[in-house]
Amino acid sequence: MKKERYVCPFILTALLLLAAAAQADDLGRGFSFKASGGIGQVRSADLNAYGEGYESHFDDMAASWLSSKQGEFNNMNTLGGEIGIDVLFNLNENFAIGFGLGNFPRKPQSDLSVQEEGVISFNAILDPRISSSSLTLSLYYFYPFTSNLRVYINPGVGLYLSKMALNTNSEYDETGVLSYSETVELSTHDLSYGFQGGLGVEMTVGGYMGVFIEASGRYSKLKSYRGRLKYTFLSSEGGVVARTTSGDLWYFEKYNSTLGNWYPQIQVSEEAPTGTDIRNARTFTANLSGFSIRIGIRLKL
Repeated sequence: MKKERYVCPFILTALLLLAAAAQADDLGRGFSFKASGGIGQVRSADLNAYGEGYESHFDDMAASWLSSKQGEFNNMNTLGGEIGIDVLFNLNENFAIGFGLGNFPRKPQSDLSVQEEGVISFNAILDPRISSSSLTLSLYYFYPFTSNLRVYINPGVGLYLSKMALNTNSEYDETGVLSYSETVELSTHDLSYGFQGGLGVEMTVGGYMGVFIEASGRYSKLKSYRGRLKYTFLSSEGGVVARTTSGDLWYFEKYNSTLGNWYPQIQVSEEAPTGTDIRNARTFTANLSGFSIRIGIRLKL
């Protein structure tokens, strides 16, 4: 029921705009198809905070063991590829209504390790993945500079679907004492609304095609992730722990008494995590806000 409050207003707005477009005198001008690709940024929010805290844990372990850390967390804010397609219903020479689909995946892997040669080692692979798709509704305004060159803006609203996965594999080995491995497999999804807009320059090539470059930005925060977490622990002493939980995705900080510090954690459960060693528990937040620069073509049909 929670997701319908985003989908229904979006569909209603789209239908109202189409009804208005159907009354436009110049609707006979047809429609056009737009395809683009480029690079952009996604802020990611809590996923970055979790990864940075994970690396901080390794830094503190290295200091405690009087050893050194290898590797680093690869921040999700780095630039990545983005693609999109839009269908534009032309109202007149200056205005059009656009319906678009976009996708902007991110999946930087991080390898971290701390070791004291021949005595103790701890290695981990952190593999986060976010695949985000957008369904957008925009109003285009074109301003001609010359007969074949024009600029445009396209403010609008959108629905953003995000699928987030996080796989963590870690191995601990203390020679002659203990060794174990831990595997965490997280799979979640969320849907929310947002806003976007762009500024572009288009040059007409022939009568039915144009090429363009567009700089755009979006704002969307997702705070209702749900999914599943599978945890597996294997010990050299024969211990085996395997459990799977479902529910909401939570972000919190947990105190490590051995290292004397607080570290970010994530958990899947129906209720918020509690305890004397837990603080600042809240629902996990992903920030899909960012910017992009794309190039593409537009075909008038």
